[in-house]
Amino acid sequence: MKKFKPYTSGQSYLLPPSPRDWLPSNHLAHFIDEIVDQLDLSLIYHSYEAENRGQPPYHPQMMVKVWLYGYCKGIRSSRKLEAALHEDIGFRMLSGDQQPDHWTLSEFRRRHKEALGDLFCQTVQLTKRAGLVKLDQVAVDGTKIKAYASKHAAMSYGRMEKEEKRLHEEITRYFEQVEETDNKEDAIYGDSRGDELPPELGTAKKRLEAIREAMVSLKEEAQEKVSREQAGRREEARRRGKAYHPRKDPEKATPSPKAQRNFTDPDSRIMLDGNKAFIQGYNAQAAVDVESQVILASDLTNQAADAPQLISVVKQVKDNTGFVANEILADAGYFSEKNVRQLSKEMSVLIPPDKVRHR
Repeated sequence: MKKFKPYTSGQSYLLPPSPRDWLPSNHLAHFIDEIVDQLDLSLIYHSYEAENRGQPPYHPQMMVKVWLYGYCKGIRSSRKLEAALHEDIGFRMLSGDQQPDHWTLSEFRRRHKEALGDLFCQTVQLTKRAGLVKLDQVAVDGTKIKAYASKHAAMSYGRMEKEEKRLHEEITRYFEQVEETDNKEDAIYGDSRGDELPPELGTAKKRLEAIREAMVSLKEEAQEKVSREQAGRREEARRRGKAYHPRKDPEKATPSPKAQRNFTDPDSRIMLDGNKAFIQGYNAQAAVDVESQVILASDLTNQAADAPQLISVVKQVKDNTGFVANEILADAGYFSEKNVRQLSKEMSVLIPPDKVRHR
């Protein structure tokens, strides 16, 4: 007889007393737990009889419950199923707080695909009779009932045969979709689950190092910003023939408490998009020839403001084409005294100083 890892779906804990208490009594997970205990899993058990070596596999009852509950929840990825075993109370209750990885889940599904298909179909039919069907999509409609028994609850044998065939086809498609998703995710993530923290943040020590590096970078950015501002004011004072008096020491500049740094993509910044929603991203720039609609220059920056990008984009147009544009058109986001003054030396500049409300 093949030995399996010990499995008790209702294993008690000190606090709270039982994982069953984490869910309401009418929760679908309880129904799945009880119904699978009544199913005949002999086909799955028999397949292990010749295996006497190696580590004990996970209990088939537990694996069937997890896959069946995943099917009812619309999960079509072994990796998402693995994540749910850590994060979803229903899954944790059904698994007895065991967390097989996505490879183990996927291999169990592949190995017992035919048996699982039959079991799933049996269970769905039972849930239909019990009024607990919860698949990917649920449509709810109301009707007036005149008596305790409704004629619409009856189903002919011929209809049952058609329904059984439809269920088999639906479950077959489900397993095919899971297989396709797993193959795609295997190619992308390899042995990883896909939602782990990046390696550089995987331990407390690495997270501390990353935070310190980010703080250093933010401080350097603040110092560079002050230096740039001072250079601009110094040039403006020189142009107007006035004395320049620095307001800040760049070495003493500190980041704003609201300054942010993304650990996954440190170069990206939080900014408003065209729909006035905050995103973690970049500000893409493009210069286009109005008549031909040919893109003449493009750039990517992590500065949310458009105005500081105009001069460099116009310069890129000149570098890319070898010609100076006759006229530059831009919206109010690009307006600044510096932009208008500098670009007007070589071309006509049409930029509204304020946004125009469209009425």
